[in-house]
Amino acid sequence: MWNGCRICGANGGSRHHWPGLKAIGMIEAVRYFIMSREFTPERMLELVRNHWGIENRLHWILDVVMDEDRMRNRTGNGPDCLAAIRRLAMNIVRLKDDKESLKGRMEMASWNDRYLLGLLLNAVGKF
Repeated sequence: MWNGCRICGANGGSRHHWPGLKAIGMIEAVRYFIMSREFTPERMLELVRNHWGIENRLHWILDVVMDEDRMRNRTGNGPDCLAAIRRLAMNIVRLKDDKESLKGRMEMASWNDRYLLGLLLNAVGKF
């Protein structure tokens, strides 16, 4: 263990569903929060979990699926406008109720105009 980080080699003979798995890593973190009021430990854990739930649901999709971190538009209103468009696109894609992943739906919409039109009409029909 080094600074709250552990790496464990994966047993090559074990059965798992991750081809190429070589190791498993874990990071322990200590975080401090400055608060304007005092909470019980249970309530604080709930608030932190809710915050990270939002982080994971929204920002992970924007970062991983839409590759937002690699966008290079950084001046003027451009970044805010493009971020709003990405969020709108994500919400439209989320409204589709099927077994396809968000990334899969977005890829299909970029390749197939009829699928994209179907997503847009589905979204309009929800309002």
